[in-house]
Amino acid sequence: MDIVLTRILECMGTKHGAGKELADFLGISGNVITNWKNGSNRSYLKYLPKIAEFYNVSEDYLRGKTDVRQDETKEMQQLLDDPEFLIFARHTQKIPEADRSRILRNFRDTIDVYLRAIGIEEDEQE
Repeated sequence: MDIVLTRILECMGTKHGAGKELADFLGISGNVITNWKNGSNRSYLKYLPKIAEFYNVSEDYLRGKTDVRQDETKEMQQLLDDPEFLIFARHTQKIPEADRSRILRNFRDTIDVYLRAIGIEEDEQE
């Protein structure tokens, strides 16, 4: 299996219906994804820009040119473009450092629990 397909399958994960979600996004049949998996079709190469967009990773990551999943500059710009994020960041700056660290750690843990509960992130113990 080539690195591109390996990376696509890593992004897809093991969630039931993940292949169908990608197929729907790309406007192709789910059978095409199955054919990718069994090696009988390599048409995924022509869909790389859309696949990278769907999984929010860089094409270079999918091609195996880097192990960094996304261009950090692009990711940072997306954060800075979100007015809700900026408001949150400004408010946290008003909190004393010791309290801010504790509150942000608790907030991060709460988000992690939520993401695992809805199936977006794997449980750390698995």
